[in-house]
Amino acid sequence: MAYKHSALETIFTALSTELNSLANGAACSASSAFDNDSSGQRWPSAMAEVYVAAQGSNRAAGASVSIYIVPTTDGTNYGDVTDECLDAYLVKSWSLDDGALAARYLTGRVVLPPTDYKVILKNTTGQAFAASGNTVKLREFTGEDV
Repeated sequence: MAYKHSALETIFTALSTELNSLANGAACSASSAFDNDSSGQRWPSAMAEVYVAAQGSNRAAGASVSIYIVPTTDGTNYGDVTDECLDAYLVKSWSLDDGALAARYLTGRVVLPPTDYKVILKNTTGQAFAASGNTVKLREFTGEDV
C-alpha cells in the first residue's frame, strides 16, 4: 500500500513580534496556543520555516537558532520552559554562518503532539535579532494510504 501526504493546511505564522530584537542567548515568549485536539482534523505532522532577518553585525562563530514545540496534556498547563527544561521540547537546531545576512531554514517532517501546543525559538547567534522581520511559520499536514 502506498502512502502520500495530503490535506496540507495553509502555512501560518507561529512567531513574529515575539522575535523582535530577541537578545542573544534568549528564548522568545511562547506563541499563542495552537489547537490540535478539538473535533475535526488532528494534525500529526508539520513543516517549519524559520526566517532570521538581516542582523546589525556579524553572527558569532558557532551561531545557531533552535525551535521548540511545547505541549499541554490538559489544555491549560504547558511544560516548563526554563533553560534547564527547554531542551525536552527541541524540534530542530540550525547552525548559521558568521555573516549578518538574512537566512531561511526549513525542517522536514516535525511530529506534532495530539494536544494543543505552543512554539518557542531560541537565539544563540551571538547578536540580537533585528527589530522586525523575523518569523517562524508552520504548515500542518497529514498522510493517507492510497
